[in-house]
Amino acid sequence: MAIQKNTKKLITNKPANITTSTSNKMSYPFIAGLIDGDGHIVVFKNTGEYVITMHIEDELFLNELQQQFGGYLKKVANKKAMRFHLNAKTAINGKDTLVELTKGLNGHIRNTIRVEQFKKICTALSIIFIEPEPLTGKDGYIAGLFTADGTAFLNCRLSAAAKKEKSLNSVICKQLSDELSPLEIKIQRILKGVAPFIEIRIANQLLDNVGDISKALGLGTTSFSKGDLRAPKGHFYFFIKKEIEIVQFYEYINLYRTLSVKYKRLDLMEQFFMLRENRAHLAKENSIKAKEWETFVRKWYWDNFLV
Repeated sequence: MAIQKNTKKLITNKPANITTSTSNKMSYPFIAGLIDGDGHIVVFKNTGEYVITMHIEDELFLNELQQQFGGYLKKVANKKAMRFHLNAKTAINGKDTLVELTKGLNGHIRNTIRVEQFKKICTALSIIFIEPEPLTGKDGYIAGLFTADGTAFLNCRLSAAAKKEKSLNSVICKQLSDELSPLEIKIQRILKGVAPFIEIRIANQLLDNVGDISKALGLGTTSFSKGDLRAPKGHFYFFIKKEIEIVQFYEYINLYRTLSVKYKRLDLMEQFFMLRENRAHLAKENSIKAKEWETFVRKWYWDNFLV
């Protein structure tokens, strides 16, 4: 089911059916997307374990998952990450909860690596594996996958003056790097740029794992990024740049709202579009609009930035 393309502006058309409540339990398709992105399935003789590893900032979200199913959380040594474990010993109702979860996930696990792991836990729990249906925008799978592997970027183009000096941006960064943190350099780049924009991405090394998202949602497109130090082989990614499509994606994902930190930036998009429409990013230095723009940019990068 494609998302309806009748939205004009987020700031003027916030539909009544969107809920910001986090009281509802996470759906099985949502959890399947989460596991496909950040999960791992371990299989023992007649049982198994679901493991989900996320940035430590998402500890509240993992607590939310723990309240629904049981399990336990453990900090990953020497990393800013938290790991959720769910097995027959730690689940709320023991093995029954593990079986119930596996049955609920059945037919929704799609990641090429995760499918093979899931088949094994199905066998261990005497459950017949169900092949997934074609990906759809009717359920929370893509929202779960975004929670795991998605990102909302804030970027901008350099001003005309900066473009005249080919190396201006690198020179500025070099000067700032001696006295400012990497985070502050990012902030200054946005503040000194023009034409700011937001881009939403969901990435994976295999096209099979992200290639159908655009068709399922009826928006966005898929591309390939060449390798770098973090991902030498490169990766495929679904992405959205158009404002109307970003608004539509926000409407979709808000239907499956959780305590994940991913929603913090998504919630700032309304303010972003309003400020950009008012040309706050082009306002004179020290003006009210300019100060509002700087406050927004810092809020985007600093969760604890005090307004």
